[in-house]
Amino acid sequence: MTFSRVSEKYAYEGKLIYHHGEESFCYEPFLGTGFSLMLGCSYLELDISVNTMEIINVSGLCPKRLWISRTLLLPLNIVPGSVKFYSEEELVSGTGKYLSEYMPIYFDESSNWCCISNDPDAIPDQNIEFLKDCIISLSEGEFIALWLRPEYRR
Repeated sequence: MTFSRVSEKYAYEGKLIYHHGEESFCYEPFLGTGFSLMLGCSYLELDISVNTMEIINVSGLCPKRLWISRTLLLPLNIVPGSVKFYSEEELVSGTGKYLSEYMPIYFDESSNWCCISNDPDAIPDQNIEFLKDCIISLSEGEFIALWLRPEYRR
């Protein structure tokens, strides 16, 4: 499973929301789920379009009580663009798989950024903002981190 930047524009425009009452992330407007790539931190997932193989959404349950508080340094050289997912398996809408069985989520209260990664201090090859305030960090096409800065709603 690998990823690559395939254009210089977001897949679509919207806003990442964290709903405190539901303890979940959702990108609005919600385009559906397609194929779910589970990140291993509760039920947070990257939603992949089975038609274009691009990441179209970030969504899922991710209770804030599980977040680890720490200072985060946002990666450098962030470029906008849509991100394509490559898999040797055929993707079927409504199904999914785990990218990792467990991956911690870190939260920086001063910046409101979250980082889902086994190594939030890693220095990736690429940092692609594929949706507004949603950045995927890659090294040689492999997932390193997901950076999220949602709007918080009660």
